[in-house]
Amino acid sequence: MSKEIQKSLDALKNWNGSKKELVEKLEFFENEHQEFYMNSKKNKNAKLKVNIRRIQQFLDEKILPLSSGHNFNWDHILRYLAAIKYKNNGLLIRQISERLKSLSDDEILIFLSSSSKESISGPITSSSIRRKELRDLGREEGRVLKTLTLRLAITPWCHVHINSNQLSRLTEANCKTLADAFHSSLLENIKI
Repeated sequence: MSKEIQKSLDALKNWNGSKKELVEKLEFFENEHQEFYMNSKKNKNAKLKVNIRRIQQFLDEKILPLSSGHNFNWDHILRYLAAIKYKNNGLLIRQISERLKSLSDDEILIFLSSSSKESISGPITSSSIRRKELRDLGREEGRVLKTLTLRLAITPWCHVHINSNQLSRLTEANCKTLADAFHSSLLENIKI
């Protein structure tokens, strides 16, 4: 990867913004580094600029991670650029999505730094294998998730664990539903 590309990427590492701002950042990046324009299928000499519709397609196809409250960040930029490179190298959208799920940020940077036709499949590393194995075990994200858990110790032998991130979303009606479900489940299990 050229020093100019590395410098441009480094400047974006702490970036956060809206989808519109993401498109603006990517447009600026494409203008400075034209190899990151997407190639047109119809006209091999035509280059397609980033647009909101493509960002939404990449979100829908799980090429880009879902945004957190309409906030986009470095991860979206990095994965978008890798997706464009994969697309320009002939991979299908479905293949791009699967490939990016198995790569860490560092592995994507290595892929971006490789020459144009090199490393279409990306590096095979122990972390790539671990990500695949975690997905096979049911962890769709392919990585360990960090969650904050609230533990309610109702009695010394009865504890309820709640994801703290979800507490702010609960209404009084939700609490009643959860309590009723817990109550029903207890009754079903004591009859066993």
